[in-house]
Amino acid sequence: MKRIILTIAAIIAFAFTASAQKWYAGGGAGLELVFENNGKANGGEFGLTINPEIGYNINEKFAVGAAVALGFETEWKTGVAAQPAFIFSFDPYFRWNFLRLGDKFNLFADAAASFGCKGQAFAYGLAIKPGLSYAFSDRLSLVTHFASLGFKGKGSKIEYGLGVMIDSSVGLYWNF
Repeated sequence: MKRIILTIAAIIAFAFTASAQKWYAGGGAGLELVFENNGKANGGEFGLTINPEIGYNINEKFAVGAAVALGFETEWKTGVAAQPAFIFSFDPYFRWNFLRLGDKFNLFADAAASFGCKGQAFAYGLAIKPGLSYAFSDRLSLVTHFASLGFKGKGSKIEYGLGVMIDSSVGLYWNF
């Protein structure tokens, strides 16, 4: 009987703690375009991903979370066809909510790392990703990222910059 009461008490305590901690879960779809011009040939990369995600709001200004990216990417050069490669990555991030516009809109920046594989190669990266969230209610939010400033690498190839890397996503979060 003592174990049953302790188990029920632990479940109730966990339920109150989880709701007070402002966790969120959700995900979205992402699009990535990278344009290259190395003086010899024009080219770039195109990728599509789905990104399930979970996070924790530390307070009104800061959050931490992680996403998993699953999808494909293909590279192209002018006049050369390429095969698509499978993408899998683990992407932890630190979020700074730097501007709240009323009760619904929030501008933020994610400092994100990325570790995974693209095709047969190890892939990695660091980036600052600005974004915007819109709260439909206390529980449901629309979140979008619209750019990326940083670098990413695949094997020995490293790409970096601003304006040449378009890394966008749109998703929904459920806050609990």
